[in-house]
Amino acid sequence: MKTLLCCLALAAGPLLARAQTGPPAPPTETWEERFFKSPEAVLPILHQAAISHSAGIEKLELAKQVASEDIRLARKKILNILALTSSYSYGTLPYFATNGSTERIQQLNAFSLSARAQYTVGLNMAVPFEQLANRRATVHKQELILQQAVAERAVGETEIRRQVILLYQELALAHANLQHHQNAVQSASISKKLADSKFRNGEMQVDEQMAATELHGKALLAQAEARNKYQTAMLLLEDFLGTPLHVLMTGR
Repeated sequence: MKTLLCCLALAAGPLLARAQTGPPAPPTETWEERFFKSPEAVLPILHQAAISHSAGIEKLELAKQVASEDIRLARKKILNILALTSSYSYGTLPYFATNGSTERIQQLNAFSLSARAQYTVGLNMAVPFEQLANRRATVHKQELILQQAVAERAVGETEIRRQVILLYQELALAHANLQHHQNAVQSASISKKLADSKFRNGEMQVDEQMAATELHGKALLAQAEARNKYQTAMLLLEDFLGTPLHVLMTGR
């Protein structure tokens, strides 16, 4: 009886431990797997990186800012014809008004008057008719230039998105081609090992063993070419984005 209980306890031990720890965590997906499996989530990240890195988009953004500033200046241009004038004088005046009347009385002897200060302020404005008539047209012209700059930026961003899609598809194709040739190398390597073993045991002719070796060599060469195309496609995309892919995908 004691032996049976001990056996049950030993058998239940691993089950209890597994129940406490729970199921094993799924393997963590690498950034390369997510990169090629989820283009709908990856492409917006690539688009934003490419737009931020593009010197052409930066130039169009500056043109947009210049056009916006020109509108502001065109609207305030009428203020340039306003002038604030002032004058100050001190001394005796030949004419003055009495306290009880607005009638002006001429003082014959100016030297008998007391000295007084006089300060005047005025606003002067001289508006050319042509400038006043064309002000609205000038502002509207600058607004059209701003709209043109905005449209050119939108066209530039669309072109960048198209280039990103093409480069991404080329990289994805190169990645699939590399995986295919890696699998082909594994198959050719297994076939070569079997051929070498059979040849040593006398179960295969020399020409068959050489054919397996040649097939393995061609598979290695094709793999090297596929890896080169994959690396080239990745470098071209990273150069267009201005950031390594692993940095964009991992946020490091």
